[in-house]
Parts: sequence; structure tokens; C-alpha cells
Amino acid sequence: MKPRSGTRTFGAVLLGALLTLAVGAGVVLAGVVHLPTSGKTSTTAAPATVVPTSSSKATMGTDSLERLYRRVSDGVVYVQSTTADGVASGSGFLLDSQGHIVTNEHVIDGAQNVQVRVGEQGSPVDAQIVGADPNTDVAVLKIDQSAVGNAHPLALGNSDDLQIGESAVAIGSPFGLQGTLTSGIVSALHRQIQSPSGAAIDGAIQTDAAINPGNSGGPLLNRSGQVIGINAQIATESGTSSGVGFALPINTVKKVVSGIENGSIGQPDPGQGQQQVDPNQVGPNGQPLAPDQGQGGGEQVVPGDPGTGQQVVPGDPGTGDQQQGAPSLGIG
Repeated sequence: MKPRSGTRTFGAVLLGALLTLAVGAGVVLAGVVHLPTSGKTSTTAAPATVVPTSSSKATMGTDSLERLYRRVSDGVVYVQSTTADGVASGSGFLLDSQGHIVTNEHVIDGAQNVQVRVGEQGSPVDAQIVGADPNTDVAVLKIDQSAVGNAHPLALGNSDDLQIGESAVAIGSPFGLQGTLTSGIVSALHRQIQSPSGAAIDGAIQTDAAINPGNSGGPLLNRSGQVIGINAQIATESGTSSGVGFALPINTVKKVVSGIENGSIGQPDPGQGQQQVDPNQVGPNGQPLAPDQGQGGGEQVVPGDPGTGQQVVPGDPGTGDQQQGAPSLGIG
């Protein structure tokens, strides 16, 4: 596997430890936990049957959550990448029994080596980067089919059918704690967030299910256990979950995965060893996000309003307005 460049500027980029976030408010990538390798901590921020999601607006009972977790948890994986700055970790999930895995691009950005652990008791195995697209923050990995074992790939749902108020479940590795489940609801739809490259991502799903650094790349599920999104960012003033998280809609992810598989997007540039970026894609108001300072991922900081000095979160793309409030932090 060829090394991928780890150098990228997302607006104002500050690198630091996950547990020493120093931002008052900003956007944090939701899923990369960076671990020190030399005394200091550094951070770096499918073909499946499509089944319509449930439209229930009530959160699941404990018994239902237990059954869902037993059914799908072995398909959620722990992802660890080694970069020039140290070791970063996040989450991902199995797309098929051949060993294809989807995660966030920022989880493996600049990786010289990527390893995946399937199941909490599994051993780390080497993974290859099939392709990654920084414009949508989606990456596809591949492990040897033998390493999949008896783990079950996750079924993909239909994010176009989502309704505000229906159940949402996140499973991942916040702060490196693999196999963590949190639950909530779909809080809002059609949010606009920015990718690590500064490109606008439309249709993001907002949820109050707790997600933190290390959750990035992990699935957001409906009550039937189908993936409706990939957890990617949180809005926070403290660097940890404030009950406002954002997931990439799974229908967008399906298109990107298909493009990666057919070679039309996300392929390494032989000349520079980096992922190709579409120069025609720009972020809202040209405001790129910065990587997370926390161990759990590249924290992204949204530029403030020069008139007030306040930080803002990108607004509803339908109105073009920006919403003031708790800044969004990329959780890794």
C-alpha cells in the first residue's frame, strides 16, 4: 500500500491531544483518536440490499437495543492508522463478506499503515486503502476475506426515507472503547456540513445519539439495524458530545463507494500520492474546517463571524443562512 500524504490545511488547523481540546466552540471530526508514539500526543482528526428504513418516531426500548446490538455489533470494526505524526484510531463497518469496509476519509488520511480489528476479541489485521474521497469524507478499505470470519456485514438502509423523530443508534469506538453503543433519535435532516477538503456535504443527518472522538467512520443505524449514515462530526463547546452530531447520509455514501469501486473517484494521484480533489467543489462561503485537536480526530473549527467574533455552524442549505450556536467539532 502506498503511503498517503498526511499534510492538509482545513482553515485554521491546530493539532493537539484529544483530552486537551482548547477550543471554545468549533467543528470536530467525529471519529479519530490519536495516540502518541514518541512521547507526545498528536491528532489527525457497498453493494448491499437497500431496505427502506422504519418510520417509527419512538426511541427503542432496552430489550430492542440488546437484540439489535447482538445482531449487528460484530459488523462494526475498529480502525487504526499509523501516520507520520503518530497513531490515530476510529471506526468503520463491514460492507460485504469479501472484507470491504467503509470509514471516514479523515480517519485514514496520511496513513502509512492501516489495521482493522473485527470484533472486540479479534486481532488487528492489515487493511489496504481501496480508495478515499476527501470531498465527501468517505473511504473504502479491504482486509483479507479470511479475517472476516463469522462477522456479519451490515445492511444499508435508505436515508431518503428518514423522518425526524425516528430512532437512531450509533456503534463505534469513542476514545478507543470499541463496541460502544449509544442511542437517540434523528433530530434534524438536510443539514450542510463541510468535508476535510472544505467541500460542502448536503443532506447530513443530525442526531442526539452521543458520539465522540473515535466514533468517526462508524455506523448510524435505524431500529431495524440498517445503516442510515456514517458518523462524522459533532457540534460542541467542550470537545465532547453535546447531543448534536452529524452523520453522512448513507445514500450519498453508496454513490461514493460505487465510484471508488469503479475507479471514477477517490483514486490515489500517482504524481503526488494524494487523493484527487475536484477543484469545482467548494465549501459554503468558502469556509474550510480545521482538523480536531483531540485524540479522537481532526477537530474542525468553523470560522467566526468577523462582525461579532462569534463562531457559527453552517446553516440549512435550503435557506443559505448560517446558524449561530455550539460550533461543530470533527470527531476523528
